[in-house]
Amino acid sequence: MTRADRVRGAPPARLRSWHTLTAAPWPVLLVLAAFITAALAPLREMDLGQHLANGEWIWRHGAVPFTEPFAWTRAGQPYYAYSWLAEVLWYGLLRGFGPLALHLVEGLTVAAAAAAALWMGTQLGWSRGVRLTIAVLHLVLLWGASGTIRPQQFLLITVPLAWGITAGMQRSGVSAGRLLALAATGALAANTHLFFPLTAIPLGYWLVMDWPRARPWLLAGLVLVAGWLLSPYGLSWPRVFALNFGHNVMLGRPPSIAELMPGPEYAWRRPGVMISGAALMLVPWLARGQGEGRRAQVVEAAYWTVGLLLFTFAGRLVLAWWLLALPASARAAQRALPLVGARLRPGLARLLAFALAASVLVMAAPAPQPHAWRFEGGTRHRMLPRAAEDAALWLPSWLLCHTRPGARGRVFTEFNYGSELNWRLPGYSPSIDGRTIFPDSIAADFSLKSAGRAPRHATTWQHADLALLDRSFWLAPGLDRDPGWVLLARSRPGERGAGALWAKRAWWRRWGSATEVPALDVRIGDPRGLCAAP
Repeated sequence: MTRADRVRGAPPARLRSWHTLTAAPWPVLLVLAAFITAALAPLREMDLGQHLANGEWIWRHGAVPFTEPFAWTRAGQPYYAYSWLAEVLWYGLLRGFGPLALHLVEGLTVAAAAAAALWMGTQLGWSRGVRLTIAVLHLVLLWGASGTIRPQQFLLITVPLAWGITAGMQRSGVSAGRLLALAATGALAANTHLFFPLTAIPLGYWLVMDWPRARPWLLAGLVLVAGWLLSPYGLSWPRVFALNFGHNVMLGRPPSIAELMPGPEYAWRRPGVMISGAALMLVPWLARGQGEGRRAQVVEAAYWTVGLLLFTFAGRLVLAWWLLALPASARAAQRALPLVGARLRPGLARLLAFALAASVLVMAAPAPQPHAWRFEGGTRHRMLPRAAEDAALWLPSWLLCHTRPGARGRVFTEFNYGSELNWRLPGYSPSIDGRTIFPDSIAADFSLKSAGRAPRHATTWQHADLALLDRSFWLAPGLDRDPGWVLLARSRPGERGAGALWAKRAWWRRWGSATEVPALDVRIGDPRGLCAAP
């Protein structure tokens, strides 16, 4: 075996038998299964409302926002819709073709991630068994860490593409076509997610591996950076990173949201993260002796260690751990697969491989949940499928049905509802800006406090016109007693989601459809039917 073959990761002779266990249709079937599974999944992502609201704002203004466009508590503060390309795509499809289009684009996105992982393996010279193993784990990581219809999914397309493109450069040299493809990949990543610098992982790897001839890789790095700058925020990236990764409440300890919990604690909540994390923990033991000399082992070990530290800090960063550990993971699979194939008959090994891959994907993939599809609305009714499991999310529909045309106001709410209200209540301004990286100006004061713990000196709610909160939130009893507020509607007792909607009496007299409204029980059901409520 030549040195070039070893650098490309060509499989040794002992892996050839594994090729018989992975027939040619398997990659096609995997991509097809990824498309169908993702297309059938409900559009129940918590941040989808915020992404659609961003897309609508950009669509109407013909530009991306640089100052807060939604939250009245952050008026004039910096705001960067760094995932604007995905957001405009989703809003435009929903506007033109309805929720079905979002299902189809989600299926295509996940299928593209699977195809990108398989293509990456081809370019790196991995055996078919290794390619399929990595592609399956790639999908497990996608569903475990990002769920459905989230911008993070594009990273699982762009980083494998960067690996494949740079592998071609390493094998055949730098060309104008490959540089153009690398720039386009960087631009796609920079316009869909803030973690776009992860597309530089392959360049760092090849730069160390081919240090004596570093010039081509430095040129490729400049081209990739040029792709990153092809964004409306291209000249603002330092400010964007400072805002999102600077000191704030949500990055503190203990964490305020589940995604920022330490990795081991977060993994228990998501099977996909647990499977991915367990597989990654085995990599150092399985990959020993499989690297291309000491240099490759050092780089792969450094990447794996950095990823582990990130995962230890926050569970959602398992995505970065996986992308950093791709070379080591492939080498671990290269060592593990013959151990299985050598001990079983080909037919039984093929059946076992299929059963194992299918089981892992079923555990990690989102369930179809057809009952949630009927709760998916377009740009008119603006319903989101999370309302199928949370009665509190029907309260915005009640408000729209029982107020006069043109009604608007400032809504005091908590973190779990803020991003959805930006979409569900056009014309209103929630107190939470809906971003999941940094808090708004009131987060440190009280909005992210545990239920039942009233913080000191909390006064922001007094400047709101309405309040939509969980009944267990510390402020709920105070609003019930305050003569200046009136309870408009609440979730029906026994329904999932114990939310309630209050308004200031003066605001209700101006915008309400009736002088006084009793506290109506709102149920999970058709939002258009709520308009006929007494």
